[in-house]
Amino acid sequence: MTLTGLGLLTPGTPTALLVGGVAASNVVVVDDNTLTFDTPAGAGGFATVHLTNANGSAAHTAAYSFQGPFFEANFNNLELDPNLSYSSNMEPRSGGLRTRSPSSVILGTTLQADYASRTFVFEGDVSWGSPALATKAYFGIGRGTGSPGEPTNAVYLRMSITSPRDVDLIVDGDAGTVLKIGTFPAGGRHRFRLERDAAGLLTFSVDYNVSGTFSADLTRQIAGPGFLWSGESKLFFGSTGDIVFFDTLNVRAP
Repeated sequence: MTLTGLGLLTPGTPTALLVGGVAASNVVVVDDNTLTFDTPAGAGGFATVHLTNANGSAAHTAAYSFQGPFFEANFNNLELDPNLSYSSNMEPRSGGLRTRSPSSVILGTTLQADYASRTFVFEGDVSWGSPALATKAYFGIGRGTGSPGEPTNAVYLRMSITSPRDVDLIVDGDAGTVLKIGTFPAGGRHRFRLERDAAGLLTFSVDYNVSGTFSADLTRQIAGPGFLWSGESKLFFGSTGDIVFFDTLNVRAP
């Protein structure tokens, strides 16, 4: 990493640099206006950079953003992470959460809304109860609005339990594009995954039968569209109908 400023060159005097309260390594003062360093490990989120040398000290709040795990929400243990926002239409059950309102769409979102500018892996399991009264399950990225009504200003995968059990990629919600990309088998638990890489490419994939290591049966990639503004891009999941189970949702670094 490179830091720029004034008064950085102090011959014979060591420079101390902290990132999030932890010392940086390989600090090299290039000239009076520039130094380079390696960041220490840190949890996901913003960190203060604090520099001290013979000329004094200075701190810049939220100057660095660690791209570590953003949250881990383990529904199997009912650890409802504070970085998630949950709809009142979700209720705990043995082993996870279930929906209880046939009119709901968005059931949970991240509180952070800048995922269009992050690299991440978002995944979780979805399954239907018996009888399978619910029609659709959703997961994606966008404003996270749409209750009732399908998400808008969003890109998301929609899984319909009614025959022929289509899997559709929706771009920009109700007024946008619907791309049928496959079908999935009835019964069982299905794991979905959404990834964003450093180039902004979104990859949606589904493992039809969860059994240990993720194995994609369906994959579709799309360049992150322009309406996914960096400050208004939450990760979300949801469904329409009753008796839908969501388990082991989590977001992590790639």
